[in-house]
This record gives sequence, C-alpha cells and structure tokens, in this order.
Amino acid sequence: SLQKERERQVALLRAELSAEREKEKLLEKRKREHETQQIVEIALQQGAQFASQLLSAVASPEVEKQLVNLLLKQLENLPIEKLEQLRSVNAGDINATIITSAYPLQSTTQQALKYACKASLSVNGEFIYRQDPAIIAGLRINIGAWVLATNLQDELAGFVTFNNDI
Repeated sequence: SLQKERERQVALLRAELSAEREKEKLLEKRKREHETQQIVEIALQQGAQFASQLLSAVASPEVEKQLVNLLLKQLENLPIEKLEQLRSVNAGDINATIITSAYPLQSTTQQALKYACKASLSVNGEFIYRQDPAIIAGLRINIGAWVLATNLQDELAGFVTFNNDI
C-alpha cells in the first residue's frame, strides 16, 4: 500500500538523518580535539621557548659543572640492564665518543668524563670534545647510536615531546 511505502520511506529518511547527525557530531568532536591538541602544542612550545630564554640568562660554567656532576652520578647509578645495553652497543667498533658542552670543559672534567665512560660503559676509542652554546648548559655524549644527555636544551625539547606522547 501507498501508506506503508510512505512510512517506510519516512523511517528510512529519519535513519539516514540520524546517522548523518551522528557523523557530524563525531567530525565536530575530532575537530575540537585536534584544535585542543594544537593549542597544547603551541603552549608547550612557547613555554619551552620562555624557559629556554630564562635558563640561557642564568646558564653559566658553574651550572654546567653541576650538570656534569649529575651526569657522572647518573652513570655510576645506571641500572645493570641499561649498562648491559650500552656495553653491548659499545662492544662493536666505536671510533669516537663525542662529548659536547656549552662551555669549555677543564681538563680534569674531561678526564673524569673519559674515565666514567670507560669504566661504566666500556667505551674505548678516541674522545672528542666539542662546544655548542645551543645546549645552554650541560652535556650531550654521543656513543655510536646512543645519546646520553644532561643538558638544558635536550631537557626542554624532551618536555615538549614527552607531553605530545601522552
């Protein structure tokens, strides 16, 4: 009958409209989530930039020395699993360990770092010392594919990256 066909068509249209509304709600929700994520990312980048400027103003060889001491303590206290990982990588032929600092390192500090890397990580080969003011204060140690970092630049970058991973 014509009435039943009309009712069927109306019910079909209502179902289609309801599905379309649900689809629009989902799209709007995704759009809001994306906009919120963009705002969070911008805020984190601005926060890291502000912190970087602030820390650059107070960075000094003394701050770097404290960060070097922190790294040396961390090397002494690395869990055995992490040490074994690092040592297994270093069992290959690593020609050089590159230690980058924001400020010139005293020879006693260079020797302490060299000793710690050899003792804790079984690192052999040449030790190359570089300066890069961009790291603000602290150290970055490149051993093959591994990077050990205790510096303000990497910590700030890690802060932004960490939050994006959440």
